[in-house]
Amino acid sequence: MSAFALRLVALLCMALDQLGLVLLPGVSLLRAVGRLALPLYCFLLCEGYRHTRSLRRYGLRLFLLALLSEVPFDLVHFDALFSPAGQNVVFTLCLSLLALCCYDALIVKKPLLCAASVLLCCMAAMLLRSDYAAYGVLLTLCFHVFADSPARRAAGFAALLSAYLLQLYAAGAPASFLLLSPCALLALLPISLYNGRPGVKRLRFAFYAAYPLGLLALYLIRHFRLIPPYWYL
Repeated sequence: MSAFALRLVALLCMALDQLGLVLLPGVSLLRAVGRLALPLYCFLLCEGYRHTRSLRRYGLRLFLLALLSEVPFDLVHFDALFSPAGQNVVFTLCLSLLALCCYDALIVKKPLLCAASVLLCCMAAMLLRSDYAAYGVLLTLCFHVFADSPARRAAGFAALLSAYLLQLYAAGAPASFLLLSPCALLALLPISLYNGRPGVKRLRFAFYAAYPLGLLALYLIRHFRLIPPYWYL
């Protein structure tokens, strides 16, 4: 399975998750499938970091995507052009990329500074209230550090997910969401099939555009009632 195929799977999972969240909240299967999206995107971020020709341009593309996605994200989730209550997941991916850079630059000669830098990235994600926050940053780092050990990668993923679910439970998250969240571990299956090849490259910017455009489409459908009302049941 190429990186292109993984992106398709991640995009499909994300689209089904947003569909279930915004238009079909009663269909739990959509949210269950959607749990695979974040780990797949975290893994793809590691691959992008490892293979990009220009880390600066890669980071800039991610940051611009985060900015462009914020208004559609806030419209969908908070029905406002801007809300400080939460930021889109691409900001988490931006901070994850920064954490990877800090880790590789500092882990050998300055491990304490490395740990502090990663911690600052996690704290920044939490202060921004970006989706998945510190969990997303640490999951990306887990995939990077254990890239050559599928067993350790899986164990690290499971440990981080468990800690994240405990945090959500303490914060009073709905039991239905907590029960669906372990489905995220199923992302390890397509990841295990990854062959290290990029696949089709020409549609790269289409994948970037899909997130904000998809959010905007969902908002317009909901706001202008472009689907029958019984779909919301």
